Amino acid sequence: MRIVIGERQRPFSHRPGVRCLLPRSGLEVEVFPTLVRIGTKEILLPISGPVRPFTVELDLEKGRIVVFGQTECSAFRYEIVQEASDILLRFDRGADYSLRLAHPEKVAPLPFERLSLGTHKALDWELVARRRDCAEILPILLRVGQLTPPVTESRRYGTASLLVRLEQLIETRDKPALKEAFVDLFEAGFRGILAPRLEDDQFQGIVPTDAVPENISALILVQEAHRLIRRLFVQEEGSRVNILPVLPQEFDAGRFCDVQTAFGLMDLEWSKKRIRRLILRPRQDLLLDVQWQRTVKEFRVRRSLKGRGERMAIGTPLQLKAGESLYLDRFEK
Repeated sequence: MRIVIGERQRPFSHRPGVRCLLPRSGLEVEVFPTLVRIGTKEILLPISGPVRPFTVELDLEKGRIVVFGQTECSAFRYEIVQEASDILLRFDRGADYSLRLAHPEKVAPLPFERLSLGTHKALDWELVARRRDCAEILPILLRVGQLTPPVTESRRYGTASLLVRLEQLIETRDKPALKEAFVDLFEAGFRGILAPRLEDDQFQGIVPTDAVPENISALILVQEAHRLIRRLFVQEEGSRVNILPVLPQEFDAGRFCDVQTAFGLMDLEWSKKRIRRLILRPRQDLLLDVQWQRTVKEFRVRRSLKGRGERMAIGTPLQLKAGESLYLDRFEK
């Protein structure tokens, strides 16, 4: 029994001047057909336009930005990637050009966790933004948060104030209101392909237009959004784990793989709003107390895929052994 996610997370845009975060660096990148801005650095590229077509891809699988297009003479392709303490811009088609920028800041590791909420549409970001479908947006936002270095800012200015409402809704398990709260955060707090902003410069009326201190990092939006998204599907407290505690009805089916917990890794799959399969891969011996959905009364537990397993009622702690996977399925009312 395996739980895997096949779709690749590579949102893209054809709009010149689209903004996104450079994975692992936390820097905002703005890409035009013949010019790139990385943070405060402006780079004029050896490309002669017009460029048609033009595509900017945020590759969240390999942690990079890929840009490609076609001029009247030839095609070009280059990538922007954070490597160790440097940012590299390098062409592999269309020009003999590369650039290295020193960026000795904290670098986020490549993430393990992957979330799928049952949608398989192409991630053309202008269309994603128009559809406002959280099943498309939240898995990408979770991944961007994992690929962004943490910030220490705790006070929530500007659009970050929307995080307070989201946290309250999760705490009170107000599932019907969660979708619109996430849409408000998406529309006011982000531009381009999930580049965070603390001031809504489109003046949509979602948050007050109070001034935000200049030294406050907008990265708190992706950092906190990542944490809150996880809490919809998995919550931990000591030796207790809560499975699908705040599942909005819009996310009636999905998978969450390689979830990092205090005791090890976990894969889960659900359909028709109820847990379907769960795999625990512990790194330590532990008596785990699992809190299930109200619709679950019993399930099957196996320590080997070849074994028949045994039925277990909810409320019975699971005995975990380091290095020994536990397979749970056949969840019933």
